Amino acid sequence: MAITINGNGTITGISVGGLPDGVVDNGTLADNAVNSNQIVNGAVGAAEIANLVSSGGITIGGLRIQTGSFTSPSSVSDVGSNDAYPGARYYFNTTLNISGFAALPAFSASIDSGYHEAYFASVHENSSASQILPFFCAHRSGGIANQPIYWAATGIAS
Repeated sequence: MAITINGNGTITGISVGGLPDGVVDNGTLADNAVNSNQIVNGAVGAAEIANLVSSGGITIGGLRIQTGSFTSPSSVSDVGSNDAYPGARYYFNTTLNISGFAALPAFSASIDSGYHEAYFASVHENSSASQILPFFCAHRSGGIANQPIYWAATGIAS
């Protein structure tokens, strides 16, 4: 089949793999000629992935995932003998800013303290698509004071 350059700018008659290897290089392509929506499978490397998640979040299709970590405060609250807080005597809450969610996402966290009774308790009802207000509890202050905490939020992308 002959190669034809049509009046509308299209070329017909080129088979798949029609150009020899090495013919098209970076200098041949115009700036921004290829965007991220045109990258083929296997063409994305570690550097590109790192750029996607550098903000702590990534959106894939309609799914948004954001992760983070922080160190808990060195001073936590003590409910003492107040029986309105059954289950744990010491607690703290914090505010985490999140972004890119259409609604309140699912939230999970873990405390890397080595204390078996330290845990992520719940998300306060005033949490939203832009702020998570988690509570953390333990039977001993050392379980949650000055400890590394890792978290993830997953939900519908805005």
